[in-house]
Amino acid sequence: MIEFVPLLHTQDSLYDIPRGPARFGEYRNIMQPAEGEVPAPVSAFNPMGKEHAPSAVKRLLKMDVEPAVHQGALELSDTFSFIAKDYKVALVVADDCEGQWTNRSMVELGRLTIRPQGKLTAPWISALSWASDRPSLEEVLAEVRYAVYLALFMDSVAVPTNLAEIMNLAGLASVFAGRTYSGDEAVDRDTIEILSESNSVSEQYAYLFGDVAAQEMGFEPVGIGENGGLVQARA
Repeated sequence: MIEFVPLLHTQDSLYDIPRGPARFGEYRNIMQPAEGEVPAPVSAFNPMGKEHAPSAVKRLLKMDVEPAVHQGALELSDTFSFIAKDYKVALVVADDCEGQWTNRSMVELGRLTIRPQGKLTAPWISALSWASDRPSLEEVLAEVRYAVYLALFMDSVAVPTNLAEIMNLAGLASVFAGRTYSGDEAVDRDTIEILSESNSVSEQYAYLFGDVAAQEMGFEPVGIGENGGLVQARA
């Protein structure tokens, strides 16, 4: 079963607290609740976000996306009814601007290589809405499908370790979700062959997201344009 847990109002309430120690303390209470309570999956949420972050939460609330996400979770439960394990999915606003709380591309790589985390009754799945984006409802739903597919694949099949496995999962999840990538489609096949078995985070990062993103992280370029590996995986 895939259960949707609405958390946008929780995130909005956190941002209603003046920016400072009190807000961060309340965020810690949510992340580390009392014994017997399930922690919320808000590690990608920036508790100290500036105005752009609460504005992103309020945009989603104004769009009233959570009822549609709830329905989407029910449909995903039907699709994956053959999986006996229970999961909880929530929509979390992730801050990818100004505050530097998260590096968007590194988070995306982590989502392709790390199992869903959780305690007690069900692992949590975080569907992310990035603060710099203005997603449509369909894009929000596509992200939910993408996040769920990633989590179920890694929990039920295998966690990718090398670049070829990561690309395979990225492609499968993107096609299932209806998620597309903008970027450079001209990927060197020789580079694919050379790096396909790589388990180096720096090489995986450079291949998936491109040389510019890699150099911003201090990684060596591999001759790939923006999002080249992700575009190729989706092809």
